[in-house]
Amino acid sequence: VLDGNGTIIAVNSAWRKFAAENNPPSASLPANCDIGTNYLEICRGARGAFSAEADIVHAGLRAVLNGDRKSFSIEYPCHSPKSQRWFLMSAMQMEGGHGGAVIVHTDISERKLAERLQSEQSRMLEMIASEQPLESTLDMIARGIESLADDVLCSILLIDETGTRLRHGAGPSLPDAYNSAIDGVAIGPGVGSCGSAAHTRQEVVVEDIVTHPFWRDYAALAVPIGLRACWSIPLIDAKGLLLGTFAIYRRTTGAPNNWHRKLISMATYVTALSITTARARAALIDSETRYRRMIGALTEGIVLFDSEGHVLSVNPAAERLFGMSEADIIERWRDPRNSPTPIDEDGNPVPYENRAVVRALIGCAGLPYPYAARSSEHFGQCSPRVITSSIQAEMTCSSTALRALTLNSSATFGLPHGFPLWP
Repeated sequence: VLDGNGTIIAVNSAWRKFAAENNPPSASLPANCDIGTNYLEICRGARGAFSAEADIVHAGLRAVLNGDRKSFSIEYPCHSPKSQRWFLMSAMQMEGGHGGAVIVHTDISERKLAERLQSEQSRMLEMIASEQPLESTLDMIARGIESLADDVLCSILLIDETGTRLRHGAGPSLPDAYNSAIDGVAIGPGVGSCGSAAHTRQEVVVEDIVTHPFWRDYAALAVPIGLRACWSIPLIDAKGLLLGTFAIYRRTTGAPNNWHRKLISMATYVTALSITTARARAALIDSETRYRRMIGALTEGIVLFDSEGHVLSVNPAAERLFGMSEADIIERWRDPRNSPTPIDEDGNPVPYENRAVVRALIGCAGLPYPYAARSSEHFGQCSPRVITSSIQAEMTCSSTALRALTLNSSATFGLPHGFPLWP
């Protein structure tokens, strides 16, 4: 409680505890924030990282004491040596016309931390969706977790192809020499925190690296660089397969608190998601490469349409068949009605709506729907096939329902004006 001049005239026990925890003798604010101290002078004399907030508080509080406004509030950080904290300061006019104000500080750390956690997770998920290299994504995840807690250093290790060792994935705040030393660590019981976590597929919490038996062979690497605790969590995908480990190191001994548990939960989720997404993306690229090689080697002409009947791609055999390049075919058939006109067995043009490709595109019953197309010189077959969802996934074309048209190299079609005859 302040008088009209801003001098503290009454406090409760919670305020004394708060002042003692947040104003140690080495701080820029005086340790004595008890009765008789002028609150305005404390704000005016503030220096350092939070001096800007102190200036805002001084101006707002002065306005309340002068009667220019009834209340004032501000959210501000007030981190202690042990944790990150935020408070909401609210100042209200004293009633009764005697001047003065009541100041209340409310701890809002839980809400602010939850907001930061949500924001950081959204940023991580956006990067995963942006198809950045896995190395960059893992580095960003590690740095993001480190930014959310004091005295935390992160390491991500990935299982190798043999399934017996862990390889370096990310460790942006750990010395390069240390990252190199643990690159390739064996998976097994009692092999540090990470090797043990990967072996048991359970969290391994080592509160003191110096004394824990799991670190008997590795303490000499960690202790000289100030690492005293290590909590390692196995990364498991939806199928139950081991992906690697996520480790949190600290420079002080101890077990994870509730906030650390929330960080661990988010870290393991987004890290496992980034690894599985990167692997799935690599598998799709490999599958598409194999698909293109296979289609390119076929002697039959292959034309790939979208659901509107527009040509997406053709294979080399189709280019030879039509006597045009893929780009020319795509451009010429931009309007599906300009595509070559099939001839029925009697030599008559097949109406557009009765063409096999059109009937396939509109989902006619009984697919696949082959029909014969003949001229006086050649007889061939056009066999449309609907591409199933599994093939769509293989071709990484999930946004469009695709259809395929297989053209036998002996088929002959009537061509509209301007189309060259193929050999």
